[in-house]
Amino acid sequence: MHNVENASREAVTESEWNRIRLGFQNSIMAETSLNALAEDMGLSSWPVDGEGETPTKYTHLSYDALCAHPTFAVRPELLLELVEILRQTLAFDDPFGDMVVSVDEAEAQDNEILKNMEKLGVPPNFPLALAQLSEETADLCKREELTTLEELADFAQRMAQQIVIGGDLRTFINSLANVDESGISDFIPFRPGSKGLHLIEAVALLIRNLPDPFRYAICLRYGATLSQEQKAEASQAIRQQIAEYDSKVREAISDRLIWCNGEDEEIRSILARGEALDRAVMVLNDPVLEAGTRGILTQVYGKGGAVELDDQERGTWLKRIFRRRVKA
Repeated sequence: MHNVENASREAVTESEWNRIRLGFQNSIMAETSLNALAEDMGLSSWPVDGEGETPTKYTHLSYDALCAHPTFAVRPELLLELVEILRQTLAFDDPFGDMVVSVDEAEAQDNEILKNMEKLGVPPNFPLALAQLSEETADLCKREELTTLEELADFAQRMAQQIVIGGDLRTFINSLANVDESGISDFIPFRPGSKGLHLIEAVALLIRNLPDPFRYAICLRYGATLSQEQKAEASQAIRQQIAEYDSKVREAISDRLIWCNGEDEEIRSILARGEALDRAVMVLNDPVLEAGTRGILTQVYGKGGAVELDDQERGTWLKRIFRRRVKA
């Protein structure tokens, strides 16, 4: 059976559709009937009836939504007609469109955030899906069809004068714009004082962004020494869910390996020599997080095992009893 949506995708590219959508945002033709536009351009009349058949009906749709639209399910060839009407209307409405595109490209070359990322060795095509962003910010990026750091940088440059960007998105953008290396490391696995992205920081970031009880519980599981306050947090974690969060962290590592310059091989080599990862994880400068990161990496790339919470607590209890007897 012929896939209508696939046929629609072959009819127009995503980049072309996004250019058309952008062009109609401020066009005086946005609410003009498609049939009238077709006649003005000397094209075949638009065969779909209805007062709502204007460019706006379609240009508010994302590329995926356009390809799946019911209008083109029955007659997929209409998508080509729609695009041709809109394309020629834009050319007539904005004869300097090509010049604007050239200016936009020149501005992109002067994007300070992209220049900063290049200096820091941060890949512009790093997926925003792998950045540690709040759910609200992730939804915003999805709505704006932002999928990479490069697209985020472009968005920040274009929208800076039009909307007020808040929350952690503003913090992240400001960190990149001001080369705040510590701030950048809160969102992507960047190591302050170094270049590029790193596996140890990737794992640490995954752990650090778990809910507090599970973050401390997992670090305790791998031998971290916690404060009384941190132990109290860890005690609230449900035992079964600790294992689930632990597993999720380990599974998420595979998506990040390609961005970390083969550092998994270095970690394998250390563990294969029978050495611990203590020195490697010291770059985190956080003993609790170091323990969790060391434990997770050893689980994934070595033969080490997790310390069960009951055993950990039992050992601490026995040490306290032993110390009391020695004092006595």
